[in-house]
Amino acid sequence: MDIDYVFQNVANKVEVYTELRKKLKLGDEDIAVVGDDLNDLEIMKIAKYSFTVADGLQELKNIAKYVSIYDGGKGAVRDIIQFCIKEKIINFEEND
Repeated sequence: MDIDYVFQNVANKVEVYTELRKKLKLGDEDIAVVGDDLNDLEIMKIAKYSFTVADGLQELKNIAKYVSIYDGGKGAVRDIIQFCIKEKIINFEEND
């Protein structure tokens, strides 16, 4: 996997989100967030595309663009990526 940034044990996710967004020169409309717990709620409200998993909290399900039918760690990320491709949220042709 070619992952450029990984943040773990983050106390303030909005701060990290904002700093990374500025560093990469992205707008909120360019960002998708997957969350499952209350500490993800604020960034899910900011990013244009927010997603959660079947076992995510109801508060997140209420605002998510899509709720995976799979629990976290059980195929949810793949399901969300497939949803994004089908809905043309992700367009790999732009990056070719």
